This record gives sequence, C-alpha cells and structure tokens, in this order.
Amino acid sequence: MGQAAVAFSGGVDSSLLLAAAVEVLGKNVIALQASSVLMPAAELEQGRKFVSQLGTRLKCVDFAPLADNNFSKNFHERCYICKKKMYQCFLNVLSTDVCLMDGTNTDDLNTDRPGLKAIKELEIRMPLVEAGFNKVMVRRLSRELGLSCWNAFSSSCLATRIPFGRKITEKQLALVSQAENFLNGLGFAGCRVKLLDDAALVILVSGDTDRFLSREIISRVRIFFSKLHLPKVFLELSARPGILF
Repeated sequence: MGQAAVAFSGGVDSSLLLAAAVEVLGKNVIALQASSVLMPAAELEQGRKFVSQLGTRLKCVDFAPLADNNFSKNFHERCYICKKKMYQCFLNVLSTDVCLMDGTNTDDLNTDRPGLKAIKELEIRMPLVEAGFNKVMVRRLSRELGLSCWNAFSSSCLATRIPFGRKITEKQLALVSQAENFLNGLGFAGCRVKLLDDAALVILVSGDTDRFLSREIISRVRIFFSKLHLPKVFLELSARPGILF
C-alpha cells in the first residue's frame, strides 16, 4: 500500500494495526475515528492520546447513527447498518488511492458479528486476518511493542447495552455511560451495564464479584442508580473473562 487509513476505535486491535501501519508507511497513514454518541467520551479521548503518541494524523469524522430509523429500531442487523454507514463516511473523506483498513482479527470471524458483512461488502482490508492474528497474538505483540493499550479490556459501542427490539435513544446511551463511568470510578474496569425495563443488569469482569457484593459497594451502587431512575440492579453471575493471552 502506498497510502492507508485505519478505522480506529482505540481498542487493542485497531491500535496494533495503526502502530504497524505507521512503522511501515510513516506519514502516509491516517487514523479515522468516528465521533458519535455511541462511544464513551473517555474512550475517544484515550484513543486520541494514543494516536498523538504515535505521531501520526487523526481525523475525527462526525457520525450520526440515531438519525437512521433502521438503526435506532435496534433489530439484529443494527451493527451491520451502523458499520456500513460509518465506513461509507470514512470512504467519503478519503481519496480513491488510500486503502481503508479494519482491525478485525481471526477470532472475530468465529462470532456473530453482523458488521463483518458490511466490511466485506465495502471491500475493506483486514490485515490482522490476512496475517492470521487472533486476539492472543494481538495482545502479545502489542505488549512486546510497548503499546499502552495491550491489556485494555475489549470494548463495544454503548448501543450493545440496549436489548434488541428496544428503541435506542440518546438519553438511554447517556444513562449507560453515566452508570459505567460510576462503576469504573469504583475500580470495576471493563464492566458493562445493560438496561432492562426499569432496571440495570451489571456485568463485571471475573474476580470483581466479591468486592462488588460488599455492603459498602452495594449501598453506593443502589443510591447512585436510584438517581438514574434505575431502582432495581441485577448482577449477572457469568462474569466477563479477564485479559487472557
């Protein structure tokens, strides 16, 4: 490739891909970041700092997924609709001689990811897949290269916290963001908060359950979530896996 652009989420996969691209192509690489209500502000800012450390260019592309009723209806094809529109926005700001790349790894090919269909339809390159890299390999190489995000928890957009069939609104996304920020502030990194009808389902990383169930934490969680008009808080007993590599 002569010139390349990396669809940059700030996660470990796209970060490794960007670092490798910068090493090979230098100034002929640009990172494209979608700026929308779907991503927590802290993650967007952390990603921008990483790009700055690499010394490459970053272009933030405005993206308004909630303007598409087919997305906000929140059916199973939600991720396909979102990914296709996002990457079309990326392609629209690039010249035809710039190759757009995505950080999908080989493990992603074995999971239910409707967004992959969009990536293939738009003929976006997936260098980690082409090189045969799975998640373990991505983390190992990222650590060897000294990338700060090598042990970051896998992330996903805030819309994944809304059950299929329930309309996605900006208010709900903000609610999820506030709840997860609060738990992160208590030291529960990598947690997820999914919205139910009038309740929240908390999903912790493996090893965090005992501390969460302490009297102090339960009290603080109950008070804060009540302020968010979520009087019921449930805990998912199947915790998220920790960082394995």
